Amino acid sequence: MNITIKQGFFFALLSFSLVFLGTASHAASDNAAILNQYATQGSMNAVALYGSKAYIAAGSEGLVILDVNNRSNLLKLGEFPTSNYLYEVALSQDGTKAYLAEGKQLVILDVSDPANIVELSRINAGTTGYIEGVALSANGNQLYLANGWAGFYILDISNPSTIQQLGFFNTGGYVGDVTLSTDGTKVYLSDVWKGFVVMNVVDSSQPTAIAQFAPQSASTGHGFSRDIVLSPEGSIAYVLDSTDGLFILDILDPTQPNLLGKLPMNVGVSAGITLSKDGSKVYIANGQYGNASLVTVDVSDPAQAKQLAQLNLSQAVNVTLSADGSSSYVVGRAKGLFILETSQLTP
Repeated sequence: MNITIKQGFFFALLSFSLVFLGTASHAASDNAAILNQYATQGSMNAVALYGSKAYIAAGSEGLVILDVNNRSNLLKLGEFPTSNYLYEVALSQDGTKAYLAEGKQLVILDVSDPANIVELSRINAGTTGYIEGVALSANGNQLYLANGWAGFYILDISNPSTIQQLGFFNTGGYVGDVTLSTDGTKVYLSDVWKGFVVMNVVDSSQPTAIAQFAPQSASTGHGFSRDIVLSPEGSIAYVLDSTDGLFILDILDPTQPNLLGKLPMNVGVSAGITLSKDGSKVYIANGQYGNASLVTVDVSDPAQAKQLAQLNLSQAVNVTLSADGSSSYVVGRAKGLFILETSQLTP
């Protein structure tokens, strides 16, 4: 089995991250929030939603597609086994294609019929990097890759059978995630050495770094940025750092990220973040050893960000909200997919 996880060279540290389902802290109760759970043979790393379907990147098991229309009765619609460890999955806007980060390979699938998934294309992303983050342009013609030590790539995927590299940038660090700006002109990178990196991608052939924000520990190699989520209008970035916690940045001027607030917390090597529909809260999948959980943070006043609740979930590593925000989908390496009632995540 080829174990190629998002953390790359941090795998040794992650091997200690085995914890059990515990009791809630500050929340009403675990049972009140958990609507259902689905386990796979492989450890889950990410989930993408489209309509009533959930697409799960399930590690060594590959891609698993579930019908989640009835949250109390989850149905498996299809699967696509992978030969390498599957970390990330992204979907086209029409939900007909899935883009998989499978080890060092990008795989494009036709998933219009989940029971009959067809592989459209597969390319190697290099010899040194592992694909850990995937983002699509609004028109679906370009794909942005976070490729670990190998850096950041822009690909032309307008024709899935003939994928072409448009641009490349080596940050000199380890690129673990990529987020596209609302206007599509900038890309925000989570880099474990460089922190929060802003790229100008107006010219896809020559992506250019225009700004950087790194906590002191990240810049010295003791902490590292793992995930980013943007406010709906794209003027605020919520940056999750494994050692230093949550940073809230004003990026109205992307060339000069300005710190609005922070919440110190240790979230472990693997962690994910998402924003509530009203923008007042962030939900953090905290993969910290011995304290894996889903943490709710009030960010309505960035200067006074505060933790509201904590729901202990075994090895929680990523979180996604349903389109209406009523349900939260949390994936964990040991216990699989948890479907939670979002309203129960705060006191």
